[in-house]
Amino acid sequence: MKRLAILLALVGTLSIAAKPNIAVVNIAKVFHENDHNVTMNEKFRAESEALQSSPRVVAVQEMDAKLKALATTVRDKKIALEVRENATEEFKSLSIEYQSLVQEMETFLAAEKQKLTEDLVTDLEAFILEVREVITTVGKEGGFDLVLEEFGKTSTQTSAIIYLRNKVDITDKVLARLNSKLEEDKKDGESQAQ
Repeated sequence: MKRLAILLALVGTLSIAAKPNIAVVNIAKVFHENDHNVTMNEKFRAESEALQSSPRVVAVQEMDAKLKALATTVRDKKIALEVRENATEEFKSLSIEYQSLVQEMETFLAAEKQKLTEDLVTDLEAFILEVREVITTVGKEGGFDLVLEEFGKTSTQTSAIIYLRNKVDITDKVLARLNSKLEEDKKDGESQAQ
């Protein structure tokens, strides 16, 4: 609420001094429609899927299949008693190993998912800074006195901006700048890799 009061005071001061030049940006659109977000989500999804085919997961799946096959052998009365007894002993032995494998796999997956999440958060924080820089640059280039988030919410979950005359929406310019910057970064990365 304090920020809103300061913002209103600033806008009031600007309107007294000169007609303020105010722009708005739709941050939600910027975050959801930029190329970086798509790349970031694809990378996260691919790394998450790769975890599901890791050697630990595969080992648990293979042992699970073997235990199921042994259980079927133990229950099948058509199979000789000696074979079923051997299958029972092997089942008991593998069950103990299976529990430790599952525990190890779960610990591994939890740690890897934590790392993925931390990497995603770090990437997101860097991207937020980049978005702010681009918005500032576009705002300065456009000669705007103030750039507001168009749909920002107050503590009552209503927009901080109820009415704004003479606003200019710079969302598409910000998106274009971010996407071209991403393309430049990709080209720089590819040329450095060669």
